[in-house]
Amino acid sequence: MSNVGNNHAAQNINDDPKTEVFYDNGKILHKIIEIFSLTNESLDGCMDNMDLSVHVLVEPLWDGLCHLKAKGVNLRIITEMTNQNISYVEKMMRVTEVRHMDGIRSNFKIVDGKKCLLYVISLENSPSSHSIISNVGEMVDAQRYLFETLWDKAIPAEEKMKEMECGHINEKTDISFGIESATTTILNILHNSQQEMNICADKSWPSVAMGVEVFRLAMFDIIDRHSQSRFITEITKDNINFCKELLKVGKLRHLEGVKGNFAVSEKEYIASATMREAQLLVQVTYSNVKAVVESHQYLFETLWNKAIPAEQKIKEIEEGIDPVRIEVVYDSIRTKNLYVEMIENASSEIMVLFPTANGFIGQEKAGIIQLLRQAVEKRHIKVRILMPAHSSVLIQQHSQTPPKDDSLPGDHDLDRFLSIRHIQPLVDSAQISSILVTDKKHSLVVELKDDANTIFEEAIGLSTYSNSKPGVLSYVAIFENLWLVTELYEHIRNVNEELQKANEHLKINDKMQKEFINIAAHELRTPTQAILSFADLLPLYPDNKELGIMIQRNAKRLQRLIKDILDVTKIESQQLILRKGTVNIHDLCYLIQDYGQQLEKLNTKKIIKLFSQFPEEKNVSLIADKERLLEVISNIMDNAIKFIEKEGSIYFHVKVEETENNDDNDFANGSHVLITIKDTGVGISEEIFPRLFTRFASKSINGTGLGLYISKSIIEAHGGMIWAENNKNGNGATFTIRLPLNTNNKINYKQNEGKEGEDE
Repeated sequence: MSNVGNNHAAQNINDDPKTEVFYDNGKILHKIIEIFSLTNESLDGCMDNMDLSVHVLVEPLWDGLCHLKAKGVNLRIITEMTNQNISYVEKMMRVTEVRHMDGIRSNFKIVDGKKCLLYVISLENSPSSHSIISNVGEMVDAQRYLFETLWDKAIPAEEKMKEMECGHINEKTDISFGIESATTTILNILHNSQQEMNICADKSWPSVAMGVEVFRLAMFDIIDRHSQSRFITEITKDNINFCKELLKVGKLRHLEGVKGNFAVSEKEYIASATMREAQLLVQVTYSNVKAVVESHQYLFETLWNKAIPAEQKIKEIEEGIDPVRIEVVYDSIRTKNLYVEMIENASSEIMVLFPTANGFIGQEKAGIIQLLRQAVEKRHIKVRILMPAHSSVLIQQHSQTPPKDDSLPGDHDLDRFLSIRHIQPLVDSAQISSILVTDKKHSLVVELKDDANTIFEEAIGLSTYSNSKPGVLSYVAIFENLWLVTELYEHIRNVNEELQKANEHLKINDKMQKEFINIAAHELRTPTQAILSFADLLPLYPDNKELGIMIQRNAKRLQRLIKDILDVTKIESQQLILRKGTVNIHDLCYLIQDYGQQLEKLNTKKIIKLFSQFPEEKNVSLIADKERLLEVISNIMDNAIKFIEKEGSIYFHVKVEETENNDDNDFANGSHVLITIKDTGVGISEEIFPRLFTRFASKSINGTGLGLYISKSIIEAHGGMIWAENNKNGNGATFTIRLPLNTNNKINYKQNEGKEGEDE
């Protein structure tokens, strides 16, 4: 993929907040490819039917997605699956996780979670009419929140495919557009609730619920139906009066910085991405899908347990009470409850420092380690643990679920959220403490008064809880410094591993060289011995022409072996010289005719049919070294003949391909010639395939394994490419050579497509 303009794109992503609009289709495509090249962690997006087809059919975009997949980037796409686009979806599923949602009409992508927002607006028959690219935090956060909301309610593509195959009608999920439609949907779910109505919304919601008369009446109607109501929102000075009104309707709790806007009853779910004070909504998402309802019921319960009573928050606001809290706890039971509460309420990160192995074992027996694992597995909380290096053996002896070292390979994707590193013991004899920090907002320091005791409540002394920012950040700094020390040890270990790998690589090269020497010695000895033997017989049988022919054949074999060795030397020293000239691709016909004649002579040993196909247009030429090009083709043809054991076919196909952008400096976008050689032999060995075009890659007793290595170097020196693959039917292999076309050709090659015949 082209890296042109990457510096500019990098500035767009990382510099001051900026939003840009692009209108030219070519520029938009180029910009998207640039941003793809800068993506390192994740790419999330919504695609309508047009955008989906564009990403599958436009080669640079598809190549970009494939490159991201190969690089390990986490890709997620939401789209609407229909009978018309099922083939595109199936291809997209090769590189990204796909989910289905009815009525998707938005095209946007979020790069690396928060770095950049790419919003493409498409019109009919126009892949990208104009595009908005922004790194403004608020815009990116809003779209990211929208994506995560849609992702949670979308269904996996595999499930949708099964439904489409059996004609099953899925439970209803709709998006209502416009004030009238959205208002009707909201009122319906409020009216339909018979047992409970739970609402979680941002700080603008109280003004909407109590400030818009139609919603206010619907809220009080819930009380009349004896349905229980619970609300979670962020209580502020601006909305405190509306929150007091909400307390008349149901239970209310405060949650700092809440971003979600959703309501869930016993059987229905509704959500809005944006909300304005005291105004009707213009768009809402509705679902009665059981899994969606249950997941948001669980989400609400989790947030409800984390939130604080509204009365407490209202009192803090009205009386100006600072909520910062520092508490010294002497009761070990209270300390354990605080420990558990902090872990259960953590939303992003947990840091734990175990000063001793017994400290870890004691907390495991108390169920705290299991809570940490649940935080990783269920809520994807990032957990980092520091403990003494010598403690692992003791933990394995006494612990039922020993911690997993982050240096070991994981068995699932969640392992990236749990990291354990080892440090030297902090103190040998004095009083020591365990430290817990959650979300860099809360800290709990627990003294260990009896390290020999593995019962948590009996081993600990007093503890100190704090949500004071300066105090908490002090412990964060201590933890981070210790973590950096472990990174240094990790780096040293990685360097040692790399040195070991390099040493193994040298051993492999040494082995390959020894094998080559043995093969070369055998290959040199065979023709040399034959030449000497036939030369000794020649005086005795001066009229025997066969002896001269045999001497000549073995001499040529010896000459070719010497030439291969010399070519490898030139390639390694970058002294391979090409004598380029204009070569008509139809000149290859003569080489194929020669092979046809050779194969006719082989009919007594092998039955091989040769088929060839050339473009009808005669004036098609390359700028190439003709002899070297023929050498490459001959090498592949010889291999094809050699690996057909008794009977088979060889197909030689020459084709001209042309793209719309004929850029001389970019071979991938210019016109080129494809030479395909397909055989029905034994195919390429799985053992050889990974190093097929490297030196000495051969399983044949006859051959040095240099031919394909030399061929690859010759083709690449022409600015071309060569690759191979085993045929899908399991019979034989196909080699493909791609070479740039002579730019002086003034021919419309497309008009000749489909006219080529097949000649035996």
